[in-house]
Amino acid sequence: MLLATDGKLVLSSSGTTDIDVSSSGKSVIGSAPGAAGSTDDQLRRSRMMPACKRKLDEISQKSIQTLNQSPETSVTLSVIQIGGTQAPKHSLKRTETNMAKLVVVGGSSGVGLACVKDALSRGHEVTLFARSASSTGLSHERLQAVDGDALVKADVLQALSGANAVLQTLGVPFDLKLFTGPITLFSESTKVLLDAMGSTGVSRLVALTGFGAGDSKSAVSALQRPGFNLVFGKAYADKSEQERMIKASGLDWTMARPGVLRNGSKTGKYRVLADSEEWRNGVIRRADVADFMVGAADSNEYVHQAPVLISHGLVPFT
Repeated sequence: MLLATDGKLVLSSSGTTDIDVSSSGKSVIGSAPGAAGSTDDQLRRSRMMPACKRKLDEISQKSIQTLNQSPETSVTLSVIQIGGTQAPKHSLKRTETNMAKLVVVGGSSGVGLACVKDALSRGHEVTLFARSASSTGLSHERLQAVDGDALVKADVLQALSGANAVLQTLGVPFDLKLFTGPITLFSESTKVLLDAMGSTGVSRLVALTGFGAGDSKSAVSALQRPGFNLVFGKAYADKSEQERMIKASGLDWTMARPGVLRNGSKTGKYRVLADSEEWRNGVIRRADVADFMVGAADSNEYVHQAPVLISHGLVPFT
């Protein structure tokens, strides 16, 4: 809290700092809007406004420097109503140090493993949950590896203990069953996960599905559709059921729909196609998909959206 006493500004040192700039000669704490004073008081206040604004700018710059030096500080700068005129309010927030505990379901390989590494690089606590979680070779002070089955609720409940958000990244191997089916892993594991999240009160879910799942199937071009249905038809029918269940869950969900996945380090250069009119197939690195998913869990962006993710079209530079 800032008190303006005899024209002097006093700044408190609390973690969240509210700075009120007043031209009154008295200490001010939250003057009521439209508070009346004498004509002389109002004239005096109006004359002091430029000086107050200059002081506010000075304090703003110092506060920005303080934020850079002390990332756990959240600073709010405001000007209370003076002489019937409301001055601008500025908020300076730094939230990246509000580290969450993320659970990555299926985090032992592919996009899931990339999510684990990305989340650790951002300072999060991470629970890696998979049947082979303890055999990934990863070691980190903020990493907990939990071996378990995504189809067993007791195992999932154990993994979700203390979690703030869940990243669901399960996949199926590229083998004969992909062509012949049946494939039910995505829908069955989602049923278990949604039940477990309801039991534990975890409400944030970022799920990996894919371009061609759900209503994005209509965006698959006529040229690509026969091959897509032949190779991925069984898997994506189950992914579509997964998406339907998530949408009906009442959770704060986001679904990531990447195009063709490839390996490689994170570039940060990819397109988030949230508008259905923009949906199209393309290529993207697993590390960039992980960047989007962890970022969505960080920021609560894209809630109740299912964007398509690509770095470029199937032909480079498109």
